[in-house]
Parts: sequence; C-alpha cells; structure tokens
Amino acid sequence: MPASMPSTRRFGSLAIPTDAYSPPMRQEEWVEPRGPQLPGVLTRIPLGVWPFVAVALLEALGQWEQIRSIQAGHPVDVAEAVIGAIGGLAVPLIGAALFLRHPSAHRTMPAITLGVVLLAALTVVDALRDVVLEGIVQSELDFETATLASTGYSVIQALVRVFAVIYIALGLDDARRFDDRTRASGVRVLLLVAALLAPAITAVVGWPWPQEHVVTTLLNLAAQVATNLAWTYLAWIAVRGWAAGEAPNLGWGLTAMVAACNLFVIVLAAMLNLIVWIIGPTESQVPVVFEVYRLLLAVLAVLWVLLLAAFWLGLPAEPDRSTPDLVEGPLTDSEES
Repeated sequence: MPASMPSTRRFGSLAIPTDAYSPPMRQEEWVEPRGPQLPGVLTRIPLGVWPFVAVALLEALGQWEQIRSIQAGHPVDVAEAVIGAIGGLAVPLIGAALFLRHPSAHRTMPAITLGVVLLAALTVVDALRDVVLEGIVQSELDFETATLASTGYSVIQALVRVFAVIYIALGLDDARRFDDRTRASGVRVLLLVAALLAPAITAVVGWPWPQEHVVTTLLNLAAQVATNLAWTYLAWIAVRGWAAGEAPNLGWGLTAMVAACNLFVIVLAAMLNLIVWIIGPTESQVPVVFEVYRLLLAVLAVLWVLLLAAFWLGLPAEPDRSTPDLVEGPLTDSEES
C-alpha cells in the first residue's frame, strides 16, 4: 500500500479511513436549533397591549369602509369622516397606551383596567349599532316597539360609556399620591350645573312630550344625566390631581380638560336646540345648525385623541409604596428638616 494512502478500518460493509474517524461529539457541544423568532421590538411589547390593538384594527377596517363610501363627496365630508375615524381609533388604543406604560396595570390599577376594557367594548357596541338598528327596522315590530328597542340600545351604549368613565375616575382617585392643595368648590359647582343643564334644556325643548314617547324620552334623559355626571366625576378627580401636582401633571390636566369639554360640548348642543326652538326653525337655519353639529362632533373626536395622549404620557404614575412622601403627600419644611 502506498504511504500516501490513509489506512482504513472496516465497519460491516463500510470502510472508513482511520485518520478521518473521530469520536462522537459530546452533548454539550451540540448547538440547539432556534425556531422562528419575532422581531425584538414586538417581543418587548406587553401582552396586554395586543387585545386593544386588535379592536383598533377592526375599528380601522370599519372606518375605512365608511371613508371609501364618500370619496366622491365634498372634501369637508371626507375630512369629517377622517376626524371621526381618528377619534374612533383613539378609544380602544387608550387601553393599549395604559398597558404599554404600565404592563402590570391589571394588578396595580384594576379599576382603570376595567374602565379601558369597557371603552374597547364600547367600540364594538357602537360598531354594531347600525346593524342592530337595521335589523329592528326590517323586523315586523310596530313603530312604538321598534322605537323603544332602538332607544334601549342607545341606553346600553350610554351605560357602557358611563361605567367606563366612572371606573377610570375611580382608578385615578386610587392612584393619587398627594393631598388636595385646593378645594375648588367653584369648579365643582360649575361642573354640576353643566351636567344638569343640558338634560333640563332637552326636557324643555321636547315639552309637551307625546304620550306614546314618554318612556323613550325619560330613558334618553336618564342616559344623558348619567353620562354627564360620569364626565363630571372624572373632571373633578382630574382637576384635583392636576392641582395637587400628580404625575404626569400634563396627563392629569389633559384628562380634566377632556372631561370638562365633553360636558360643555353637550351644553352647547342643547343651547343650540333651545335657540332654534325659541326663534323657530327656518330653511335658512337648517344648513347652519347642521354644520355646527358637525363641528361639535369633530371636537368630541379630538377629545378622545387628547385622552389617549394623556395615557400615552404615563397617566397615572405608579406610586412607590416604600417612599413615605408618596403615601402621605409631599413632606413639609419641618418634616424635611
């Protein structure tokens, strides 16, 4: 055998060169294969964010279909639809912002978590409204029963909104760290007056109530009062937190402004109805009134975006329970010395 040829060792029917044979690799030398991995940006996003993102995507799909249906219309109509769509998307994304800033919010802020979940549910309830009302219209129900059914659905929408706002307010109150710096009694009275003024105007404008519409009118008034009082409570909690220097202070201020502006937009709409009722509707007034209503609806959509911004800023800050001044309020000069 030539010296340059390697020697061989026979294993059964195989002949393997002896200088090419090596002992088997040890277990620790094997590299475990990696499965498909998500991008690091996605894996760092808390799991609690994704359900709200999913609801927002469904809302975006529905809003896109509405915008497509009016593309051939007036630019103002398209702009109004776009602003409304942005406001609709902001509602479920409030929950996403909460969990993005506070991944354990379901444990540390249960009331706020329930509130943002109800806001996401409100998105679904609002999206199903047209479908439900269309089914009621196409049913064989008489007019009075169909009207009562549609009013009942509106009451359900109002209740979901009321409990969502109330639970957010309760959670913000629980998250407060500092004592009140001002009583702001005048602000509280102003908010209560605004909350009750709009339903009172609605009741006056609709008087005398038709006998067949008494129940639906009372239900609508009750829903309006409950909604206004919920916004009043949130505004009062947020104003006190903002005045006390709670963090993030801009977030508390935005929340107070959103809640108060919701009230005053409702009051402005009621005042507009009152003015038209006093002077009597005319053909020339109808377009003006319609445009004002569209403007108010756009303002309401912008307010939802501002509330989203408040939670994006980290509202509310989680208190450090190990620090005394975060439990009992800021230390005074004598306590610091």
